[in-house]
Parts: sequence; structure tokens; C-alpha cells
Amino acid sequence: MKFADGQKIRYRVPIIQAKKYTVDRIFEKRLLILLPYHILRYEHFLKHNGTDSKKMQHLLDDFREINRRLEQTSEKEQKSHLYMDMIVLIEKIADYIIPKDNEIRKGLGEIMGGKILKLRSEELLEQGEAKGRIDAIQNMIDLGLTKEQILKKYSLEEYEKALNSMSVKV
Repeated sequence: MKFADGQKIRYRVPIIQAKKYTVDRIFEKRLLILLPYHILRYEHFLKHNGTDSKKMQHLLDDFREINRRLEQTSEKEQKSHLYMDMIVLIEKIADYIIPKDNEIRKGLGEIMGGKILKLRSEELLEQGEAKGRIDAIQNMIDLGLTKEQILKKYSLEEYEKALNSMSVKV
């Protein structure tokens, strides 16, 4: 950087390459944000539908270790949200990296919990959308639309929820 008074300051920003960090090193240095990108170490192998069983086993072992240590870390530090969010991010990045027809997809899914977890922000968004739909139905009812008209756009379940919450408000 060069300042107006002529003073020069050199500032170097270290570059971290996620591919170069092992699972042990990531946990040792507490660089947990790199965990979702750990699969990039295997990107070339996965994109070319690798069948090298040794490399495949190494990948699965790495993710077993990630899962185990994340669980251990979340229990020790009482940060279960961290564990769940990391698992979701790992699965999302894996979906982009691993071809759909690759066997590793199934194995990785089983190791990382076997089910898709949602980020808290995704849950809140879904709740907001559901509330918006209920509010819209209530507005339609207030405007005098018939049940049949409303059911053309919304489900019976949503319609009934809107009715029930209206009777609670009154």
C-alpha cells in the first residue's frame, strides 16, 4: 500500500488451498470452514468416475473421520448447530462434485448421516413461505372468495390451517 504521505506498507495475505489440508490438519488448526471443501482433494478422481477402490476407500475413511470428529467437537463445545450446518454444506458441495451415477454418493450420504439436514436459514425461509400462504388464504376468505375458488390455487390442508388460525384470532 502506498499512502498519500509517501509511506509504503507491504501487506501479504496468506493463501490457503483447501486441497492441501488433511482432515487432521484442519481439526488441529481449527479451520473447520475448510471441511466442506475437503472433497475437492478428490475432484479429479470423482469427475472421471474413478474406480480405484483404494482411493475410494481413502475418501470414505476421510469422511468417516470428519463425521466422527465433528460429532466429538460439537459435543465437547456444545455446538450441535455447527455439526449439522457442516454436514449440510459437505453434502451440498459433494452434490456438485460427485457425478450422479457414481457409487460414492450413496456411501458418503450414509457416512454423513444418511439424511439431508436443513440449515436454520432454510427452515426459517420455509416457515415464512408457509405463513405467507396462510395469510394469503385468509385474505381471500376476507374478500369473500369461495372455498372452491381458493382450492384452485391452495391445498385443502393450507385452507384448513388458515380457517383454524382465523378462529383462534377471533
